[in-house]
Amino acid sequence: MKKRMIGLLFFVISLLGVMIMLYINAREPFEKAKDYAIQSALEKTEIDTVLETYIYHGTQSYISVVGENKQNEKLIAFVPEDKNKEIIIQNWANGTTEKEAYNILANDKNVKELLSIGLGLEKGRPIWELAYLDEEDDLNYYYIYFETGEWSRTIENI
Repeated sequence: MKKRMIGLLFFVISLLGVMIMLYINAREPFEKAKDYAIQSALEKTEIDTVLETYIYHGTQSYISVVGENKQNEKLIAFVPEDKNKEIIIQNWANGTTEKEAYNILANDKNVKELLSIGLGLEKGRPIWELAYLDEEDDLNYYYIYFETGEWSRTIENI
């Protein structure tokens, strides 16, 4: 009986170790992309302090690096996954905040749970992507233009 318990314990610990390794390996490409985007933003833009990052996969993939310059102005660097494309800079003050974007969504739709908010670039325009569950637990995406706070599009009932 004691040998079985030790064997079971060894199996559970081994299984847990394998699961942790799989998780780490699955996250590695995202972490590398994020590190590249942060380094690019720090080297190629006025951003000298990184505050936050968002990963966006629309028609093109971007990592948005939010940071401040030496004058404490908040900026966004949209770093494309394609390293041959230019980084696009936007002034944070010229757009809708994350909280404002959520309030626009909440006023328009029945949100049971907000899953994520991301900032990306779609067809050259900064855009908020909000993923949420509705009252029926359906996955939905709601897109709001960063500059104006206007609704862009919705993907519902996934």
